[in-house]
Amino acid sequence: MNRLARVGVLLALTWLIAYLGAVAQGPEGAFQEAMRRGAASMTAGDFGAAVAAYTTATQKMPAFAEGYLNLGLAQQQAGQLDAARGSLNKALQLKPGLRGANLFLGIIAYRQNRFKDAEAHLLRETRLDPGSAKAFMWLGICRLAQDDPQGAIAPLDKAYALDAKDVDILYHRGHAYLLVANASYAAMFKADPDSMRVHQVLGEADAASYRSSDAINEFELAIKMAPRSASE
Repeated sequence: MNRLARVGVLLALTWLIAYLGAVAQGPEGAFQEAMRRGAASMTAGDFGAAVAAYTTATQKMPAFAEGYLNLGLAQQQAGQLDAARGSLNKALQLKPGLRGANLFLGIIAYRQNRFKDAEAHLLRETRLDPGSAKAFMWLGICRLAQDDPQGAIAPLDKAYALDAKDVDILYHRGHAYLLVANASYAAMFKADPDSMRVHQVLGEADAASYRSSDAINEFELAIKMAPRSASE
């Protein structure tokens, strides 16, 4: 399952909001029926049918921003990324503060390797919806893709604070911290390959791998080199 499929809960919420908005604002008849068919098709995973239904809905009510949002989401799931970009941008033209549109524009840009564009959209989404854990997570993912794990930590920490049980957030946050830790250790080895701290790290690695004898040897070297700080 790809990352886009994992945002199913957010998608479902967006469709529900759009549908309720349609009921409240739109006329009875073909428009509401098209919205219902689109939601049902999305739930069933028939994205081609959802695209057709939401296209009808936007034709029936061209000023309804959420209709274009849902059309863009359906096109995105159907693999029609350029068409999805057009629909999502139309939704933002109609309602600049619409939540969700910048998130999915950012995801599309990420999939197309347009990482700077992705980051710009995702930053906008975090400002529009500071409670969106997914927006912060994707911002972190985007920075990881640009080889900036240090820059990825802040948004991933924010995503974690918003949803500490999301396994995707936990994975990407852990990955970012691992990359930063590895870079720090590599710099330490380069700066002084025979320092007390290097032997300490090697001892910790040996201990974690149950190489007790090797771990003891490394810790003994560390203690001899700096007995006052080896335990810090």
